[in-house]
Amino acid sequence: MTLKQFGLAARPPHLPVQRRSIPCRNGPVAERSYLAPSVVNPVTTIRPFSVFFPKPTDRNSRASVGLCPSVWLGRRVSRPFSRFMRERHAGRWSAEIGGEPTGKLLSLKTIEHVAYSAADFLNWLFAHGIRPEDAEYHHVLSYQSDVRHGRWSSGTVMLSPGWANVKADEACTLLRWMAARGYRRAFHVPTKKVSWRTRDGKTIYKEVRVGKEDQGTSGLELMNLPLEPQVADWLEVVRKRRGRAKSLACRAVVEFGSRKTETCSIEVTAWPAAAVIDKAKSLGKKLVRIQLTKNIKNGRPRAIDFDVEFAHIVRVWIDGPRNELAAIYAKRHGTEPTQLFLSDAKGHEGTPISAHALYECFKLKWDGGPAIWYPHLARHYSICLGILKGLQRDAATLDRLPNDMPLEWVQRRTSYWVDIQRRRSGHVSAQTTEIYTQWIENNLVLIPAHKDYMAFLEGDEHADA
Repeated sequence: MTLKQFGLAARPPHLPVQRRSIPCRNGPVAERSYLAPSVVNPVTTIRPFSVFFPKPTDRNSRASVGLCPSVWLGRRVSRPFSRFMRERHAGRWSAEIGGEPTGKLLSLKTIEHVAYSAADFLNWLFAHGIRPEDAEYHHVLSYQSDVRHGRWSSGTVMLSPGWANVKADEACTLLRWMAARGYRRAFHVPTKKVSWRTRDGKTIYKEVRVGKEDQGTSGLELMNLPLEPQVADWLEVVRKRRGRAKSLACRAVVEFGSRKTETCSIEVTAWPAAAVIDKAKSLGKKLVRIQLTKNIKNGRPRAIDFDVEFAHIVRVWIDGPRNELAAIYAKRHGTEPTQLFLSDAKGHEGTPISAHALYECFKLKWDGGPAIWYPHLARHYSICLGILKGLQRDAATLDRLPNDMPLEWVQRRTSYWVDIQRRRSGHVSAQTTEIYTQWIENNLVLIPAHKDYMAFLEGDEHADA
């Protein structure tokens, strides 16, 4: 399988070949012949590989991989790479280095990310004049670096180290599959064994590839979570600039600790009924429950208990303004939207709020606003706030403040509330859980007793007495 067989030249004629020095981790500097990133203009570069998603029908919905996307080269389907997509979707090829196929069907959301990552990497290879069967690991590292630093995107946007690593991991998975299926020679991924000690004392070992982008700043970002008044000001700014509907959707992210796609996919029928909310308030309950089922990571629905007052606010909006927005949309398109959060922007009334529109709300700037704020950080904020309020309630039963309690008590109760938040938020990695635990323990021990718990969110370990 070569690019020439696809009807393409082995190297785009308009791109000159340059010599580029690549530092090797375990040896001297090696020189490779391929295109330097500065030569490629990501805006004007031809991207021949694309992804096609079949529409769900009664027939293909019954097949195990009937909704699997296919990879296209120009106007023709690329059979080898589409075969890769089917095997990944059906669980017949493992993304883990040295891992065995699980046979477990991947979710449509996961396979969508796999398809886009595979096509993106193939387009990068094409733009740099590299055939897939000739690609080596140093090419993957260059692709990872280009993605990370905005050299391979139409908007030259820098991506997070974690996202660059994910795309490079998928590139390695594709090349390993090609070697295993006889489309190319063996593809070697340098790995190292890392260990991680869990809170219950167990040590976990895992093989990871070398050369990943450093993700060591996540702990610092957690130490710079905004204060509760800042979040309240932000929600008001969103309401004034983007409308009440987007403000409510943004508050849902903070209240639930949900991902932006999960939030935008909530259906109106999932929201607690007025009778349920009124009964909870009459009984003095502080929380009501909602079930998240759409576009959930790993496909596992989860129940979330959240503030009954917020539930009442949204229910009033549903029974009033949202019904009007849905009627406008139905008149325009002939069908009524099922999503909970509908836009109230002029000319777009009733249109379901997208994940992108929600993300843009987090990027609004104003005086006194948080320097760093985005949807996933709002998840951290929600989780930490939930843990701290839980600790505060536990200490209040003893007529104490959390930071008055012994470290052993803090560790034991923190472990309990972290587990609660893990189930509530869906998926929290062991590394992030450890960050939560250490961060809360340190702050509760070091912050003076008369400071209220919101000082913990600032990470102000040196607050004046």
